[in-house]
Amino acid sequence: MLAALRRLLVLLAATAVAVGAVGVLFGLATGSPLERSASVAYYIVGAFLIVLGFFAGNRGPLRPRLADEEPIAGLFGTGLALRRARRATGRERVDALATAGIFLSVGAWLIILGVLADASVDLL
Repeated sequence: MLAALRRLLVLLAATAVAVGAVGVLFGLATGSPLERSASVAYYIVGAFLIVLGFFAGNRGPLRPRLADEEPIAGLFGTGLALRRARRATGRERVDALATAGIFLSVGAWLIILGVLADASVDLL
C-alpha cells in the first residue's frame, strides 16, 4: 500500500511539473503573465482529464470480441448472438473504474493547483 501511495505522489508531482512547465513556456512565448498561463494550463488539462475519467468509468458492459472468442448466446439462447461483442469480465470492469479514478484524481489535483496558482482568485 505504501508503494502505491508513493507511485501516486510521483504521478501527481510529475503531472504538476510537466503541465506547469508547458504553461510557463507558453506564457513566455505569448508574453502573458506566467502565473496566469500556468493556471490556465492546469485548468485545461485538469478539465480534460476529468472528462476522460468520466468516459473511462462509464463504459458499457460489452467489449469488442477477439477473433478466437465464441459469440455470446442471444436472447433466450435463440441464436440472436452478438458476433462482434462480448461481456466484460469482472477484472475489466474493475480496471475501468480504477482508470477512471486515476484520471479523476489527477484532474482534480490539477484544477486545485490551477486555483492556487491563479492570482485572480482570493483564497481567504
